[in-house]
Amino acid sequence: TSWTVEECVARQLKDLESPEDGGSPARPRTVSSKRNRLKGFRVHYGAKKIVEITAADVSSWLESTGAKNQNLRNYRTEIQSLFNFAEKRMPGGYLNTVARFPQKTRKEIQPAAIIQPKDAAALFRRMEKIDPRAALGFALGCFAGLRTEEISGPRGLDWSNVDLKAGTIFVPATTAKARVHRKVKITANLAAWLM
Repeated sequence: TSWTVEECVARQLKDLESPEDGGSPARPRTVSSKRNRLKGFRVHYGAKKIVEITAADVSSWLESTGAKNQNLRNYRTEIQSLFNFAEKRMPGGYLNTVARFPQKTRKEIQPAAIIQPKDAAALFRRMEKIDPRAALGFALGCFAGLRTEEISGPRGLDWSNVDLKAGTIFVPATTAKARVHRKVKITANLAAWLM
């Protein structure tokens, strides 16, 4: 009943693109990253059954990548995710005991500094002279709290998302970081900059 490593990777990638549980598909970049990071593991252990892979096999493969620091943590995350997927979906009651890595504890992040109105106004005026589109993006970030990726990413906003009459900006799920659509209120100061 055990899958081979190749079958498990293929099934996980397919599940990311079209989730069996009906959830949202993963972003193409996420799928591509997983495919690239697991490529060497597939080549080396592809025909081997998941249940035959040992912790030593995983450690040896991770070492062979030559990855360090954050890159190594990314490889660990991908390999652990693969074995967790096998534990969750593979028939036969598999238990992942070979790819369990402690997660790095996050440092406490200081709250963002608040820009004083006079400083923001000076910055806007300067940006308008240099690049009005950048000033518009900055206004959307400052006054609407939109993320840079939501404003100008590959699937960023366009004018059809802005409804000045209703006073809202529609952020589609495909653009939003949390993958949930939302409406953002257009404040009076943002409306002035949009006009």
